[in-house]
Amino acid sequence: MVILLGIYARPAAIVFAFNMIVAVLLAHPADILKLGDHGEWAIELPVLYFLGAIAIALLGAGQITATRFLSESDSQPPAELMT
Repeated sequence: MVILLGIYARPAAIVFAFNMIVAVLLAHPADILKLGDHGEWAIELPVLYFLGAIAIALLGAGQITATRFLSESDSQPPAELMT
């Protein structure tokens, strides 16, 4: 929820990426090099979440975040987003 709102998105994404590594190592250690029933990598979804968290950690939350609206006095979106 914190990542979706953009509040402390980078630290939350780092924590989430670490959580995904621990989840794979604890729940799916034998599946790391296996293929699933349809030929996909067995841990494809956790790796997708991990890479998404790394992308947010490196790129940040973007322009539209809750912290940006809370820090401004009038809480209006920027003019370039209104057009």
